[in-house]
Amino acid sequence: MGPKRVVLLVLVLLVVVTGCTARTGASPSGHLTGSPPIATSPTTPATSGSASSSSAQTAGAALPDGSAGPQSISFVTADEGWALSPGSCTGCARISHTTNAGAHWTTLTSTLHLPASRDTSDVVEGLAELDFLNHRDGYLFITSSCSSGCGLVTTDGGHTWGTVLIPEPGMVVNGSHSLYALTHGPELLRIAIGGSHATTLPLPRVHTTDLRGYTIAAGEDTLAVLQVGSDLEGPLRNAGDLQTPAPAGALWISTLQGDRLTRVTDPCRNLDGGAAAVSVALDHPNALLLDCYNGQQSSQEASTQNHLYGSGDDGHDWSRLADPSDTGAPGLLADNGNFHAFFVSEGGEGYELHVSLDGGAHWHLALRGGSGGYNMAGPDFLTPEVGFALGPTHYAPEHLYRTIDAGRTWQQLSLPDR
Repeated sequence: MGPKRVVLLVLVLLVVVTGCTARTGASPSGHLTGSPPIATSPTTPATSGSASSSSAQTAGAALPDGSAGPQSISFVTADEGWALSPGSCTGCARISHTTNAGAHWTTLTSTLHLPASRDTSDVVEGLAELDFLNHRDGYLFITSSCSSGCGLVTTDGGHTWGTVLIPEPGMVVNGSHSLYALTHGPELLRIAIGGSHATTLPLPRVHTTDLRGYTIAAGEDTLAVLQVGSDLEGPLRNAGDLQTPAPAGALWISTLQGDRLTRVTDPCRNLDGGAAAVSVALDHPNALLLDCYNGQQSSQEASTQNHLYGSGDDGHDWSRLADPSDTGAPGLLADNGNFHAFFVSEGGEGYELHVSLDGGAHWHLALRGGSGGYNMAGPDFLTPEVGFALGPTHYAPEHLYRTIDAGRTWQQLSLPDR
């Protein structure tokens, strides 16, 4: 699990998705409604399996470099996951593995040489991202200061690794059969799960100097590509003697793993700000969420706005949802496919995880941390009930959180020592 964003990186929308039901076996029971208290700093790591909490390693103890160790976490079940930490040699990473939700961690290697890495700061600074797709297939990507061959792949659960021939990706997201990487070029790449070579996909573009970078989202065979809109303060900009709307962004959707991208409606309007983040719902790839952001996040601005829109038909029609946050910039959107939405806001005061248990109609604050500007990686959902989040990241004592009740409550798990 990593930030998974080029700039930034959820929701089966109860309000707008009329034909979309939760996956078989999911049980959105009545007790999941309401607003739980904010969980800011859990003190007892929660574990699963036969191990007791008293036997778990202590989470969150800071190291001399300011880091508690892992900067990227990836789980494939509620209990099995991997952690990426600084290694024992220059330019090396440590890969740790757990099968009981962090009660015990096993070091698979502490001497994994990172592509184009000169020292271990690439891990501590969050420039390396770990991503496992199943029990065997996993990837490690260097997201900065690397020109080519910037990935590693394992097909044996992290014991051995080979090179992936791609330029540095600023963002990586997962589909059912492929990973999608958005490079700093920018280029849009597709990598078959377990593969070591990338296919270049056409990257659409609206030619205007006011539209900047890109962000992507994926689910099953659906890929969403968003050209980020302007975050100019206020809805209008001066153009000579005229005032014209700031560009709101542009959105394309493919239901064929990135082939044949089709432009669809961007719901952001002048007063919304520019399109800033997009998501694809877990198990419901026709359900999208898009955040429009006005860019006014400084302490002097009192009107910071994140306006959310939802679509249940691949972005053709949109409905306005409730605003999740009036502070911070959009960091991440996530959707557990069970009418529960998750929005991470980021800024100088740190991160806040906002949760909706009713399809975006109401929101509450579930987690906060990272004062000083540190952010959160995740949440990433494996099933409608099980998801993980890591925060704060980069030179800060990390905390690993897990939910097993569809995002209503979050438990702190133990992290590996080094």
